[in-house]
Amino acid sequence: MKYFSIVLIGSFLVLIDFRAYGQINFSQYSNNSLLINPSYTGHFNNDIRIGGSFRNQRGAQGQIFNKSTFGVEAKLFKQKIDNVDCFAVGINAVKDYGDNSGIDNTSLLLSTAFKKSLSEDGLQFLSAGFQLSYSSFKLIKPNNVFEDQILTWGNFGYSNIDPFALNNFQVNYFDFNVGLAYHGFIDSKNKFSVGGSILNITKPKKVFQGGELNIQQQIWGHLGWEKEINDIDRLNASVLMGYQSKQVNNFMSGLIYNKGIKKKTSISLGAIYKNTNQFGVFLVPQIGLKFKDIDLVLSNDISVSQKRSSQRDAFEISMRYFLARSREGFLEKKFTNF
Repeated sequence: MKYFSIVLIGSFLVLIDFRAYGQINFSQYSNNSLLINPSYTGHFNNDIRIGGSFRNQRGAQGQIFNKSTFGVEAKLFKQKIDNVDCFAVGINAVKDYGDNSGIDNTSLLLSTAFKKSLSEDGLQFLSAGFQLSYSSFKLIKPNNVFEDQILTWGNFGYSNIDPFALNNFQVNYFDFNVGLAYHGFIDSKNKFSVGGSILNITKPKKVFQGGELNIQQQIWGHLGWEKEINDIDRLNASVLMGYQSKQVNNFMSGLIYNKGIKKKTSISLGAIYKNTNQFGVFLVPQIGLKFKDIDLVLSNDISVSQKRSSQRDAFEISMRYFLARSREGFLEKKFTNF
């Protein structure tokens, strides 16, 4: 089964076209928590986690945008750290591309987090994370520049565009992200997590011929809750809010029910409400299958209300693979899904 899982993950990565539309957030945010808050590095009940997501988004004017990410996380120094604490590192690659838009961005994120127990039983703990990012932003001028394309570039931080003076543009830069989260048990069947993060701390800025690039600082706040129905059934609820440029520009809330079929096999059904200033309001139904150490989730954004030159719908798939149980006993069940 181990070799079959590795082959399956390899096939999944081959199928991913690492192109994407940069400022689009994954609807399956709980499966991409390191892109929101670095303190969630190592927030899982195993030694190692490998995972990836792919998003295909279609715009109102026929544009197609893709976003892909792949990452690996591992817990370190287990023999030197108390059983109730955790130190983890992770690395994520993110690729953004918009067909016929001129956008081609790549980012590499190196994350680390330390989870410190606030009680002897390890049921209440604080998690702090730090993330170093390296990004390469490209803007390739199309043969013809239209108003919709300039609006799209604005969503990536490009401004003051002069189509007549514009040349191809590329910039590489480093940036920093930080996060903090608190995790705890209300009782034996209810646990929760709450946290916040600041992304793009240095607010990179670059002036080039025909325009300028300004990466705005983003603040995220999030809350997760998990209810244990029985030994194999779970109910997860979460809220995610993004604040940028003196306004709330993202709000997402999800409710997912995980139904256990047997000990290591379960299915999940749920939906996410998504409201963004950039694209409008969407309802995102989600279905997932967990088989042994593989977790596969599919979702689709359904438009409730749109904005001009906005997203019509989007398909998203994520896969995660967990290797090796890190510790035995109840402490392995202390991490919520988000």
